[in-house]
Amino acid sequence: MSPLAISVIIFLCTVVMFFSGKVALGLIGLAASIALQLTGVLESSAVWGNFVNSSVVMFAALFVLSAGLMKTSLINNIVEKLAAVQGNQRKILWTCLTISILMSIFMNSTAAVAAMLPVILMVCERSQVNARKIIKPCTDLANMWTASLPVGMGASTYLTTNMMIQQMGGAQEMGIMDNAIMKVPPLLAVSVVYFFFSDKFTPGEALKPAEGQAAAQASGREAVLSPVKEKLCYAIFALTVVLMLMSGILGWKRLPTFMIPVCGSVLMVAAGILSAPEATKKIPVDSVFLVGGMLNVASALGSTGGAAIIGDTIAKLLGGSNNLYFVLFILFFVPFLCTQFMNNIAVGNAFNPLCIAACMSIGIDPRLGALACGLASTTSLLTPMASAPQAMIMGPGQYKFMDYIKSSVLPCSVFIAAFMIYCPLMAKVIWKM
Repeated sequence: MSPLAISVIIFLCTVVMFFSGKVALGLIGLAASIALQLTGVLESSAVWGNFVNSSVVMFAALFVLSAGLMKTSLINNIVEKLAAVQGNQRKILWTCLTISILMSIFMNSTAAVAAMLPVILMVCERSQVNARKIIKPCTDLANMWTASLPVGMGASTYLTTNMMIQQMGGAQEMGIMDNAIMKVPPLLAVSVVYFFFSDKFTPGEALKPAEGQAAAQASGREAVLSPVKEKLCYAIFALTVVLMLMSGILGWKRLPTFMIPVCGSVLMVAAGILSAPEATKKIPVDSVFLVGGMLNVASALGSTGGAAIIGDTIAKLLGGSNNLYFVLFILFFVPFLCTQFMNNIAVGNAFNPLCIAACMSIGIDPRLGALACGLASTTSLLTPMASAPQAMIMGPGQYKFMDYIKSSVLPCSVFIAAFMIYCPLMAKVIWKM
């Protein structure tokens, strides 16, 4: 069997495993990588090199930095400040939404929701505000804003996209600020809907008292860092973010962007904010295997010509159209639908190479395909199966399946419209399409 056929078969098998939901995501990436090596499609050095490349190293280091931040008294301080707001639902909503967005940007949506859920329940109980009108909007915006700015987990997104495009035969590259330029305006549009109108489409019935009290009682958490170490943690995190932005924009050679969070992680351990075992445990091995494995799949598709075949097939399914708006809508809408019924991380990794390959075949900038897939997979709002945070809030928020749909149809419609209007126009400006 030819390397081309093998690489396409392995890719299709990974997609099937993603959609099955029965195989751990990291195991899928690892299995694909081993298969590509054993069949001779990729050399051993190439396969395992993708697990320690700059994108994966940066990805792992950012989790360590986030773990240090989570050891501070940040969450307790938020509870204390919010608890002072008595009976004002709009103030509590706006404050919780803002904090959820910021936490998801600097960490990730799962960490943000896990931290904010007990906070919201406690504050709403003390302030006699309906928590069900706060929890779902905060979760939705945490999902959508994750990795939108070049800080936290978003700092490695552009590197991963560039590597995947290059391994599939493209020459286009994203800059460190490109994701933010393309994503933030549509995200601001949908955020306005949540800030001003979420009261109209979220469930009106209040939580049963016992549920709210039980969850609120579980929210207390003592700070584990001394005042000096806490200030040092904030300083290290802030300095890391600033240096990453400067390195990406100025193109530093001696201190490349991916090395800065590594240095920040080392400083966290050296300062005693995290112990070495704590730092090691916070590295998500499952996610590292997934990212490295999908880079291997993309590399195999690019080197054997599989990407071109997949792209041509998708182009034919699109009726041969190269209309930018039509193609972009399809590349967004298909993963958007899929992510409502399966984990958004799986959807993003399954569809990203497909969207890139389709764009390259049709003659559209592949960065737009990656962007459409990334935004679609984070618009995981309509069902509790769409993402881990959505599943996390179903019990504490006492939401029914239809509550998810009723709460999310309007925001999804606004977001898709904003994406379709803004992103193609801005792509022509910043990428000279």
